Amino acid sequence: MARKTLYQKLKPEVKGRIYAHEEKYECTVNKIITALKNNYFYEDLTIGIAKNIELFSDTLSESAFDFKYGVSLFDDLYGS
Repeated sequence: MARKTLYQKLKPEVKGRIYAHEEKYECTVNKIITALKNNYFYEDLTIGIAKNIELFSDTLSESAFDFKYGVSLFDDLYGS
């Protein structure tokens, strides 16, 4: 079984909110999507990309733990 990328694990509502900004912020949205498609583990993302995911998805971490591990952004983050 192939491992899922972060893009595949991203919650659908988070993905939709990121794409909603594509027309105005195409370059940044493309950077986010590329990083998500090219990585399997949240800890491999840069802090800048992680912050931009939150910013462009209108998602605020409820705690430092939440931001550090990205639990509010992904489904089954540490599964397959």
